[in-house]
Amino acid sequence: MDRGLADRWVSIREHFREDLRNAVFDSWISALHLEDYQERTVVFTVPSAFIQDWISTRHLDYIQKLFSKEYPDLKKLF
Repeated sequence: MDRGLADRWVSIREHFREDLRNAVFDSWISALHLEDYQERTVVFTVPSAFIQDWISTRHLDYIQKLFSKEYPDLKKLF
């Protein structure tokens, strides 16, 4: 993974930490692990399908908004 991408992810996670209660962040967002950014797609892994669904339905739009500030050509999150 690109070092700049890793640094940006740290910054984006901090925005989440500031905007969410600690329990929500610790339970859900901290489970997101950034894998790669390729072909205008950010790739994450999560420990389970349940966590993926929970994040997707509640926070995916916000994650995309934060990433789009850093990567204006972002096409999708996966």
